[in-house]
Amino acid sequence: GVRRRNNDDNEGTNICRIDAFRIVVTTSAVPVCDFDTEPFDFDEVDVMDEDDWDFTIWNEGGVPLTGTIQLNGGSGMFSCPLDGHSYTIDPEDWLDVNVVFHPTEVGEFSCTLDAGIECGSVVVSGTGTMEPGICDFDTEPYEFFETELSNCDEDEFTIWNEGAGTLTGVIAFEDPDGAFHCDLAGQPYSIGAFEYLDVVVSFCPTAEGPFTAILDPGGDCGSIQLHGIGVNPNFEYAEDVVIGDNVDGDSEDSEGAFLGEGDYGCEGAGGAGPEVIYHLEHAGGPLGLTLQSEQLTELSLVLLAERDPQSCAAVAQQVGDRLQLAMDDLDAGAYYIVVDGSVENYSFTLSVDSQVSVDERDVPRDFTLLGNAPNPFNPSTRIRWTQSRAGDVELRVYNLAGEEVQRFDCGVLPAGENGRVWEAGPFASGTYIFQLRFEDRVETTKGLLIK
Repeated sequence: GVRRRNNDDNEGTNICRIDAFRIVVTTSAVPVCDFDTEPFDFDEVDVMDEDDWDFTIWNEGGVPLTGTIQLNGGSGMFSCPLDGHSYTIDPEDWLDVNVVFHPTEVGEFSCTLDAGIECGSVVVSGTGTMEPGICDFDTEPYEFFETELSNCDEDEFTIWNEGAGTLTGVIAFEDPDGAFHCDLAGQPYSIGAFEYLDVVVSFCPTAEGPFTAILDPGGDCGSIQLHGIGVNPNFEYAEDVVIGDNVDGDSEDSEGAFLGEGDYGCEGAGGAGPEVIYHLEHAGGPLGLTLQSEQLTELSLVLLAERDPQSCAAVAQQVGDRLQLAMDDLDAGAYYIVVDGSVENYSFTLSVDSQVSVDERDVPRDFTLLGNAPNPFNPSTRIRWTQSRAGDVELRVYNLAGEEVQRFDCGVLPAGENGRVWEAGPFASGTYIFQLRFEDRVETTKGLLIK
């Protein structure tokens, strides 16, 4: 301020004195946020890839700026390390907020990044894309070649992705005979860029013969045909015979051959003992087989039409002291002759000829049920009978309550002695009645099953 006064000694003199002069400059007392709220687009990003961006919060005020980062929406395609975190930014300082776009599927996505009340928010968007994969798959037919029954052979078939994108598909596998197995059949797959997937296929034949399957990875990969041949190693034991041979053999000649349990596809054939197998290349026309043995009632003579244990073409019938099989016109081809026993040790003579003649002395003059042997028995017994002429024969088995437990439709059998084996494994101990029907005649006999 300026003050004026009179002075007695200096009358008329003006005196001016400045007491004080102060200038005060102050800045803003509030934070000032500088944050770009213009929408931001990551544009296109490949699925399973990622891109990121830093969004900067500036404090242009004179006091610290505070707030909380919030990332909202985005369907899980966006992430922010500072999401949910509070912050304090000093004057003239800044904070970078990183946002990552990592799409897991194809599509357009967006989220909102909220920097707090003072700063506002920004909409962040992005598009998930996927470049197609490029499949490299060998479609040349593949051969497993010969594989023994009950064994398996396997190999790997590789699906390569030669593209920059992801290769996806579903493994399709066609196996009509059930001889193959694919570890990924019916399974979807996803192969990254320049990566591969091995598909394992096993060939496990349960029967002889050629088999085929198709492996199809889908898409542009194409498909591959798989081939394999099932081989029964027991047929490899077969000794070659020709028309005119007379072979002396015994159970030791089986060399461990085993064609499996069952009746070879012909009712009443087969036994539980070792099998002796012979291989015959037949030129076509009539064929006659004769088997003689002191254990004849314990043996079966079966002709198989191919390398298949269930390919029974005919079963020999007992005529007198031998088993005989006669075929008037047999197609040319490879056949297997099987001598099967219900005992462990046996011997025989097998004759292979172009025909079989029946001695009139061996033809019975009546129909007679000869009983069963062994009796008592466990678990099988053979029921025998003679018939004077060819005709339909039916064998029925009853328990003592009169209930029928099994029936054999034997079909038309030749004149002479015939028989059928009854496997009683599933049945309880006790007495059973065997009833034989031939034309209009019925005869019965009894057997005792002891377990």
